[in-house]
Amino acid sequence: MDARKVVVGLLAGLVVFVWGMVSHMALPLGEAGFSTLPAEDAVLSALSQHVPEGGLYLFPREEDPRKWEESYRTKPHGFLVLSPAGEPLAIGRRLVVELLTNLVGGLLLAFLFAGGLPAALNWRSGLVAGVAVAGFAVVAIDLSYANWYGFPTKYAVAQLVDHAVGWGLAGALIGWRLGLPLTAKPTV
Repeated sequence: MDARKVVVGLLAGLVVFVWGMVSHMALPLGEAGFSTLPAEDAVLSALSQHVPEGGLYLFPREEDPRKWEESYRTKPHGFLVLSPAGEPLAIGRRLVVELLTNLVGGLLLAFLFAGGLPAALNWRSGLVAGVAVAGFAVVAIDLSYANWYGFPTKYAVAQLVDHAVGWGLAGALIGWRLGLPLTAKPTV
């Protein structure tokens, strides 16, 4: 991939990062589907006392499929991502990691477009392709989590909107900067 495509891919990742800031800080998309934990102090105290290590916990867990079915039907179920007390929030570090993942995503999208769509790429087709890539990710990941772990529908819909807008804008930018003008005829 040449330098121009790398720069456009990085700009696309930056667009997604900026959109993410807007969607999470100015719009309700970042909190859609999340609820406040009832009796939070009591639950956190019990977690601190009984789950000392951070990790990803799936519950209930039973080796015997019949016991698992019974536990699933009669007990609360889900998964818990737990970080033990003492870990700093580190907003700055998390924002840097988010920016880096968005930049890599933008590069991957530019690479995808440069390799497969150059004859037909413009801002419109880039927008459509960016939305399609986002839709694929949401269906493959978020809807799967909703199915298996009970993520709320409101959360899954918000993720679809958030990703479709962000990656649609990134795709439109890539198509605009790397593609053909809308009046150009694709070459075969």
